[in-house]
Amino acid sequence: MIPNDFQAISELDLQRLVDSGIPENLTLEYKRALPSGQGEEKYDLLADWTAMANTEGGDILYGVAEDKGLPIELVGLEIPDPDQLKQSLLNKIRDGSEPQLAGIQIRSIPLSSGKSILLVRIARSWNAPHRVVLSKHGHFYARNAAGNYQLDVAGLKSAFVASENIGNRVAEFVADRLARLGANRGPVHMEDIGLMVLHLVPLSAFSLPGHVRLGLTKTSVAEFRMFGTVLGQSRFNIDGAVVSDGAPTGNYSYTQVFRHGAVESVMACVSPPNEPKTLYGKYMVNEIVSSVGNFKNCLARLNVQPPFVVSLAFLNVKGYRLLTGSMYDAINRDVLPDDSVLLPDILIQAEDFAAHTALRPLFDVLWNTFGKEACPYYAADGTLNANA
Repeated sequence: MIPNDFQAISELDLQRLVDSGIPENLTLEYKRALPSGQGEEKYDLLADWTAMANTEGGDILYGVAEDKGLPIELVGLEIPDPDQLKQSLLNKIRDGSEPQLAGIQIRSIPLSSGKSILLVRIARSWNAPHRVVLSKHGHFYARNAAGNYQLDVAGLKSAFVASENIGNRVAEFVADRLARLGANRGPVHMEDIGLMVLHLVPLSAFSLPGHVRLGLTKTSVAEFRMFGTVLGQSRFNIDGAVVSDGAPTGNYSYTQVFRHGAVESVMACVSPPNEPKTLYGKYMVNEIVSSVGNFKNCLARLNVQPPFVVSLAFLNVKGYRLLTGSMYDAINRDVLPDDSVLLPDILIQAEDFAAHTALRPLFDVLWNTFGKEACPYYAADGTLNANA
């Protein structure tokens, strides 16, 4: 792929590809024209996109003339309505791939000539292989340095096994982290009370050889704010970097950013002295929604995109109640009978997801745990009422 932030790639970056003679490769392809989206041209477009998703992902540049794989000129395209074109292309790949292909970014890059280059960035898929579904066609494609090729039986078997392994590795990662935290062996020493643990894990963290390595800096790490606080002390560690309260004895919150892109945020479940141990529902929902939205934006600046797995767990919470709207309600709710509660994972695929919408099923299950039908902070239209 082009080694730049997706949103920051400019004509100058593209011209450097031409001037330097950067050839097509496994993750980079040049196209002089954009396929019409009809007939065989539509099939070619679907084959190109699914092949990249089934392999290592990559960038396709439409509007670049090439000769034997070498870029020779930025000829550009006439793109009168970039948003309409983007939606049209996304609709084609949605309807023409099975399973549906996610993790696609599209943007139009203006040229000084008045034309534009269409950049399509395709992430390596977490649930490959994808096949082209069009008319009588139904083939699976992958990619090598020479271009696309049709997957044979052995290739298909390997692709299915690799996809299954990604899900297993994410589950193993979260389980290992929770075991460490349960033994208070996290990156910082936490107060010995109930803990709320949020994991946001991009599937790309476990889908690429050697894992994704983030270029973390003090500035980028500090943006991953902790639960319940705006400022904190950051330091680098063996896994990446951590932002914490900085307390010498016990912290109340921290966020660990892993080099492969996963994020772990932990908050102590503090109750006033001499009062029942309580989880404060409205506060938790607002903090989780805010944190996931912030983590998404921080990861995007580091070129990490969905799909994400979101995991929420509670440790050391035996005897805790849930406050949903009044102290009377909290005191009279059933208490948690177990030390730990692990809620079902949420898979987020869309690049432009709204955190409050994506996380609602998770909150509903949390309220089910306490005997409630659903999280009470959502309006009939699905919007989150922070003041409920």
